[in-house]
Amino acid sequence: MSGPPMSSSMGAQLMLQKRKRAEMEQAEDEHRRREELAALLLEKKMETIYQMVPAGKLKAQRAVFDIPEWCGKPAAGAHLTVRKGDLSETVMVDVSPYYLFGRNVDVCDVPLEHPSISRVHCAVIHHESGSVYVMDLGAAHGTFLGDARLAPKKPVRFKEGVDLRLGASSRVYRLHLTTPVLKRPKTSDAAAKASAAASSETEQQRLAQEKQEREQAARAAAEEINRRKDKGGAVHKAKADFWGGAAPTTAAAAAAAAGKDAAAGGDDAADAAGPVKLSHILIRHAESAEPFHPATGAPVTRSLDAAADLAARVKQSVLVDLDGRGTAHAFAKAAKKHSECLSGAQKKGVLGKVGGKGFLAELCPQEVHAAGVALAEDAVSDPVESEDGVHIVYRHVNA
Repeated sequence: MSGPPMSSSMGAQLMLQKRKRAEMEQAEDEHRRREELAALLLEKKMETIYQMVPAGKLKAQRAVFDIPEWCGKPAAGAHLTVRKGDLSETVMVDVSPYYLFGRNVDVCDVPLEHPSISRVHCAVIHHESGSVYVMDLGAAHGTFLGDARLAPKKPVRFKEGVDLRLGASSRVYRLHLTTPVLKRPKTSDAAAKASAAASSETEQQRLAQEKQEREQAARAAAEEINRRKDKGGAVHKAKADFWGGAAPTTAAAAAAAAGKDAAAGGDDAADAAGPVKLSHILIRHAESAEPFHPATGAPVTRSLDAAADLAARVKQSVLVDLDGRGTAHAFAKAAKKHSECLSGAQKKGVLGKVGGKGFLAELCPQEVHAAGVALAEDAVSDPVESEDGVHIVYRHVNA
């Protein structure tokens, strides 16, 4: 026995409610996608900020200073004039997005000695809009702009012409957003000509030296690239060295080369003997065995910590998978964009099947191999360190 018939108005109301729920779910999905995209854009911006900070101090500074998301590239020529009585000097602040002042020489960009100044006293921070701000970092004896003492951890705009003083120090800092003008002493015409000639000769020598260094670096990079591209005996030897014997050419041969674990009969050994296909993304750093980009020869100056941070952010971008085409596609896309290994540009990070034909053993450190074999299918590893740099590894789904 059926229930009473549904009126047309009730049916229309139900359809309207369903449509509203669908619209709300769609709006929530769009909001979540926008938030994920905003987070990725912020990560990319902070990556650029980290690369502008001196590599040797980034880790120590991040332990005591939260780098603001709004900081940006400084204006060219930005500097501080520092006055103490009749003495005056210039401090350039046009390279890093921020500068820390204080007595701790291992952390601060501008180390100071006055006893009233804290170990990490204050920060001068460039805003992405081009403005400059000062932030007191909890200094015991205060940071002063004009006659006002700054509240701790609250940025205040640092305008040109306003005096900045730290603690009880008599030094006075003033900001200038233009390149400083060097004052030259007056000289006779003959002395001026001699000085100009000497300067010109010195400049020519400097340019010649820089040209020679660039040519040497380019030759070294070209030799390294040619070595990596060599598909003959050198590559075969690298594979043999990697596998501890003759280079394996099949999955079965790889299992034989890894026979120590296979003999034990463990799950890991069985996994290693199978057709495990791996890809990787390499982030080099200044302490890598070869600290330059293999395609261009450009030197890599980032620190190990910065490389590890970048690798972690790249992994996160792969897992977010904004275009919805799967982890393998997202990893290949990230490898082509970020990897500083020849496989990044040539094969989108693909190393091949372990022990199989075309497997790039010479580009696969043992740490990468071990991490990849230990992964589940369609999984991405945490950052893995080797002498080449920091890697993230992806294990493909077996076809």
